[in-house]
Amino acid sequence: MAQAKELIETFWELQDDNDYGKLIPLFADDAVLKIPRSAGSRASRRFPRCCTG
Repeated sequence: MAQAKELIETFWELQDDNDYGKLIPLFADDAVLKIPRSAGSRASRRFPRCCTG
């Protein structure tokens, strides 16, 4: 549980700088963004085109 808390705190500290590239090391190398088909129309508004496939 302490490790999860530390990860979340690190995430918030890094994202406060608005440099989201710093968050990349927090994700697994094989992490994949999956957007449910039902959320497709909403997802395009939340994610840049490059990230929605």
